[in-house]
Order: sequence, then C-alpha cells, then structure tokens
Amino acid sequence: MADYSVTLPALDSTLDMLDFFREGFEEFTKYEQFHINSFKEKLYETLNSLNSEERDIRARIDSLYSRLSDYDGEGGGSPPAYIREELSDAQHRLERVHAAVEEASEIHRSFSAAENEFNDEWRRVIAQAGAIAEDGKREVAKYMRKIASVAGYDDSSAPMAVGANGTNVFNGASNYYIVAIDSAKYPETAAHIRSSIKKGHPAFLTVDRAGADENRSQSLRDRPARSVYDRDEYPPAMFEQGGYGADVQYVQGQDNRGAGGTTRWQLNNVPDGSTVRFRVI
Repeated sequence: MADYSVTLPALDSTLDMLDFFREGFEEFTKYEQFHINSFKEKLYETLNSLNSEERDIRARIDSLYSRLSDYDGEGGGSPPAYIREELSDAQHRLERVHAAVEEASEIHRSFSAAENEFNDEWRRVIAQAGAIAEDGKREVAKYMRKIASVAGYDDSSAPMAVGANGTNVFNGASNYYIVAIDSAKYPETAAHIRSSIKKGHPAFLTVDRAGADENRSQSLRDRPARSVYDRDEYPPAMFEQGGYGADVQYVQGQDNRGAGGTTRWQLNNVPDGSTVRFRVI
C-alpha cells in the first residue's frame, strides 16, 4: 500500500505549484502592462512635444509674415534678407515637424488598436489559465480526500486524519491539517482569505478554540455589524493568530456562514494546538 503520509505532502505541493502557475500569469500581466504603459507615456510625451514645437513654429512664421507686412506698409523697401531666410528655414522646419507629428499620430492609432486587440486576447488567456489552475486545485483536493478515505484513518491521532465528515486531511510529513475553502461556493470569503494572505497574514494557523471569543471581540471592535453583510475575519477568531490586527471585511452573510460552516466541519476532531493550513481552491 502507498505511503499516504508521503503522498499527501506531494499533493499539497501540487496545490502550491498550481497557485504559482496562476499567480505567475497575474504577475506577467502586470509586467507586460507596465511596459505597455511606459511605451504609451513616452509616445504621448513625444507627440505632445512635437505638437508643441509645431505650434511654436507656426507662431514664429506668423510673426515673420507680420514683419514682412510691416515693410510693405511702410511704402516699399526690401525687408532684411535675414527675415526671409529665417522664414524659409521656419517653413522647412514646419514641414519636417508636421511630418513627424503625422507619423507619431499614426503610430499612436496603430498602437491603440493593437493594444485593445492584445488586451482582449490576453484577458481570455488569463481567464482560461486561471480556470485551469482552479479546476486543477479542486481535482487535487478531491483526490486528497479519496486517498484519506482509502487510508481508513478516522481519528485525529492518526498521521492523516479524516473526521466524521470525511473531508479533513492531515499532512503527516509536515504535521499540519488542511482546510479547503472552495472559491466557487464561497467566492467572497475565498477572495478575502487570498487578499489577507497577500497582505502578509499567515496561511498556517494554530487552533485555539478557547480564545475565540476574546479574539473576535478584539478584531470586530471597530467594525459595526450590518444587516446584510457579515464581518469576515482572517485569521479567524478560533486561531491563535486571530484577534487584534486581523483583517476584517464585510461579505455576504450566506457566503461567510457557508465558509465558516465548512471550516468547522473540516476541523471536526482536530485538537487545539494543531497547525492548520488554509487552502483556497
């Protein structure tokens, strides 16, 4: 029979890789968008500079024509040669700058069209990649539960525990339990967990049911209750890391209570002091 305490850590690592896959696409998107925006800014600066130069040259040409008119109005006489030379030079510069403006404007139009097309296609690819990663995580999580069931563990003293609910998986090699929150079922709570962990809150928590009331009092102290929304805490109050400093967001009550219910369900028979890893799948 397979060594389940080895298999489950390997599958948990697979979940890490799927997260890395999804996050890698997101980071690459930010990287590409940064360079696209940088190019657009330089293009705008160049176009604005050329437009400004063209306006200045036109103003200079108007001024030179005005000076020539002044000579004509004074009863004849030839204006200084340098005025006509400067006018000729300004007209040639205007032709060159105007051509550059037209070229830059065409680049801008072409780039904008290409950017829109690229963004549409890239959003489609990102959506597909994210869906593949999330579907993969759900399949891995299902497989972990099946392995746990096949192993036949049904108490928290075993290297890998499956409570009465049949969903709690204990990673024997790394000594932590896994709580899976399904983003398809509980999207707002799942998004809150992800954002909290990205902010620096831990993904690995320590069960402390006795401290839950005090932790909840501290974390929700400055967040008044609302009729439709629940106050979701991460880390949750039933963990040592909860309480003061926990991240609190308002989420739909049904979403939050469903996630809370599945968390308690998955932690059935898990003793206080145990390490728990929250997984968004």
